Amino acid sequence: MAMHQSTTVLNNLDSTIIEFISSSEFQVVQKMAETINAELKSENNFYTLTTEPNRSSKSLLKLLMDSEIDIQYFRDITNSTKRLF
Repeated sequence: MAMHQSTTVLNNLDSTIIEFISSSEFQVVQKMAETINAELKSENNFYTLTTEPNRSSKSLLKLLMDSEIDIQYFRDITNSTKRLF
């Protein structure tokens, strides 16, 4: 399995974190993440995106859609214990 990670690292527990599955190419998703200075982790087509806390999951979903990224699954894990693992 290929594992990719952006060079931007946000380890702040106050960050907004979403996870999603997309069939779009990694480079397309990575380019979108770079435009908002977000940390992007990827394993195959499963992504975790970490941004500054003032971004809402709704605005991130809109950004994904506006970037023509195909979304098959989307979840805000900002307040989930899953973010700790």
